[in-house]
Amino acid sequence: MFQLNYELSVDAFQSNTTPTTIATISQLSGIPIGSGGSVPYFNTTVAAGQPNVPLNFVADSTLISNSLRLSKQFSDSALLSAGLSTAGLKQNSFTSVQQTAGYNDGKIGTDSAYLTGGSILQRAPVSRRFCATTKGRMTPAIRLQDFMTRSRRAVTCAW
Repeated sequence: MFQLNYELSVDAFQSNTTPTTIATISQLSGIPIGSGGSVPYFNTTVAAGQPNVPLNFVADSTLISNSLRLSKQFSDSALLSAGLSTAGLKQNSFTSVQQTAGYNDGKIGTDSAYLTGGSILQRAPVSRRFCATTKGRMTPAIRLQDFMTRSRRAVTCAW
């Protein structure tokens, strides 16, 4: 008997929050950016040079995954399966700092393939007396399974 299975999944994440920046914290806390003399102030390279750099930016993204699996059962105790899968994660939104730097494309992709085989090898009864005492139950079984996988990961960043 053959079995064929295909699965498609599309997951989209959209962040509806406004990113927090050093400028936001400065405004909410009343602590100025730059030199403040005897009062507390933010004086870091990032704060002084780029007060609008997001501290908690979570990009909008889309994950698309596909998988295909084919299985063949050869007998009551042997099975062979093979499959392919691919997944791609794409960044859909970027901060103003990323856009100013020319960052406009972000992708991560993973491709995988596998082959799995399994079988149950039954031991022969030791004697007729052993068979009589088991009252028709199956003898203890030894399971044998082997698998092979291959994966590839690709990262694309366009600057």
